[in-house]
Amino acid sequence: MAEVTESILFRQKLYENFKDSGLLSKLKTTLRTNLLDKLKKPLTPSETSEYLIEAEKHKPIHLRKKFLASAIQ
Repeated sequence: MAEVTESILFRQKLYENFKDSGLLSKLKTTLRTNLLDKLKKPLTPSETSEYLIEAEKHKPIHLRKKFLASAIQ
């Protein structure tokens, strides 16, 4: 039980450290930027297949908007 408590305290302290130093914010920003860049990048011919095209057509638009909104926050 003491090991669990120590582990939780360590994670909390590490999180606070990353947050206070600005590292957490930088990591989130970098991840968001990379994700949005990947989403904007057109598929290469090898990645494009009839299945991907059809799947994209049938995705509800609101799910994509929700995902992008949550990624930007």
